[in-house]
Amino acid sequence: MWDSGVTSVQRFSRVREVAPSVRPEGPRTPAYAVCMSSDAVAAYSARASEYAEQLGHRDALDERDVEFVLSAFTDVEGPILDLGCGPGQWTELLREMGKDVTGMEPSEAFLESARRVYPECRFVRGSVEELPDDGRYSGILAWFSLIHHEPEAARLALQKIAGALQPGGRLVLGFFDGAKRVPFDHAIAQAWYWPVAEVCLDLESAGFEVVRTDARHEQGKKWGVGAVECDKSCQKSISLPFPRKKARNASVAFSFESI
Repeated sequence: MWDSGVTSVQRFSRVREVAPSVRPEGPRTPAYAVCMSSDAVAAYSARASEYAEQLGHRDALDERDVEFVLSAFTDVEGPILDLGCGPGQWTELLREMGKDVTGMEPSEAFLESARRVYPECRFVRGSVEELPDDGRYSGILAWFSLIHHEPEAARLALQKIAGALQPGGRLVLGFFDGAKRVPFDHAIAQAWYWPVAEVCLDLESAGFEVVRTDARHEQGKKWGVGAVECDKSCQKSISLPFPRKKARNASVAFSFESI
C-alpha cells in the first residue's frame, strides 16, 4: 500500500497521459437507459488488462475506502452482490470476510481477469438493468459502478437496486463527489460528479434510509471521493418521478480530510 495519500481513482487517471480514452463508433445506448452505455463497457474492455494490473488488487485500494466498505457489511448476513465488480478486488475482500458474495460485471474482459486472479470467488456477467426484482440480496456494493450513468439513468438504477434488495438490505455507494451534478472527461469514458447531498436525496426517493456518508477531498482537486451507506426502507419504495426536496442536515455527515 502506498503512503502518498493518492487514491486509486486518482492513480488511474494518470493513465490518460499514456493511452487516450477509447470511444468506439457504433450505436449508443439511450441516455435514459438504466444500464451503462455500450461505449463505456467497450472502453473498459479495451483497457481491462491495464486497469486490472494497476487497480485490480488489494494494495491499490485506499485504506479509508476499505474501512468504510468492510465496516458497512460487517453485520450483513446473506447473499451480497458486488455490482460492477471490475477486476474483482472488492469481491475478494468480501469473500475473505466470510461473506456469501457474487461479483457481477458487464465486461467479459474484466470477468476473465477476475476469474483468473481470484479463482475462489464467484463471478457472473450482468449489469444493473438485469437485477432481479425479488429482493434476493442482503447487501449490494456499487463502488463507482454508477459514475458513467447520466443523472436520470442513475436514479433509475437506484430503483433497480432497491428492487433487488430485501427490506432492510444494505447498499454501499462509491462515487465522485463534486459541487454540481455535471459530466467530466474521465480516463476511460465520460463520467459524472454526484454531490453527496444529491446522492442522499436520490437514495431517499428510491426508498433508502441513509445511515452514514463520507467525502474526502485532496488538496487542489475539484472533486473528491464520496461514499454513502444506506438501508432499504421496510416501507414500499417511492416510484418515479422522483420528488425533489430540501436536504436534511441530519442525513448528511461530511468528513473532509483535506480541502
